[in-house]
Amino acid sequence: MIDIISQLLGAFFAIFGLSIIFSVPKKYLWITGLIGIVGWGVYLLMGNFTDSMYLSNFVGALGIGLSAQISARIFKLPVTTFTIPGIMTLVPGSGMYNTVYYLIAGDEILSREYMIQTLLNAGSIAIGIFLMGTLFTFIFSRRKKHEYEDVI
Repeated sequence: MIDIISQLLGAFFAIFGLSIIFSVPKKYLWITGLIGIVGWGVYLLMGNFTDSMYLSNFVGALGIGLSAQISARIFKLPVTTFTIPGIMTLVPGSGMYNTVYYLIAGDEILSREYMIQTLLNAGSIAIGIFLMGTLFTFIFSRRKKHEYEDVI
């Protein structure tokens, strides 16, 4: 339990710090940190239900996408203000490092294996964010359409 709490706190502070680098307005830094906690927490939670890191990344990205979409509408800021820092907890940096490391070391088979894993992880994150963004756009466009029909 202490390990999970320390990981979630680490995610918060990592995203908080990264948001400063990305020039997120100061009063929203804590929101991006919370979105980082949501993404990493969902990823860790999914690890209890599945051995697939691709599915865990996908569902974690859905959580980040949902949190970012809600935050963007509440605070009237672009969704990317919350999405870009939020996904950094899920980005497969070690996979990319291992890909290049084994490529330089001359082990093409292991390099190729890490590259495929990294691309699948990145793809699952991208699909999760895209799916949540599309869902929100669809829902809100239908709501606005029905609001205009009442006026006409």
